[in-house]
Amino acid sequence: MSWKGREESLFIFRDRDFTGKKVLIVDDLIETGNSLEASVEGLNSLGLETAGAFYLCDASEDNLSGKFSFPIKSFLRINGILEKN
Repeated sequence: MSWKGREESLFIFRDRDFTGKKVLIVDDLIETGNSLEASVEGLNSLGLETAGAFYLCDASEDNLSGKFSFPIKSFLRINGILEKN
């Protein structure tokens, strides 16, 4: 489920053993951290460890770094320009 309440799908090819491998999550925008949290849970279920996350734009109001055990970096940080519903 996306942050807008829409159903989303994730396709994972299970023809490899990912146990113990580390991944870097790269995405365009972080605002609430909900998508990141869901991604980490899915990756962990496959035996993958998240080494960090990189975003083009960080629009979060809170410091999300304390919520996760890995570094979260972004190219650009913005505050207060995204519409709230």
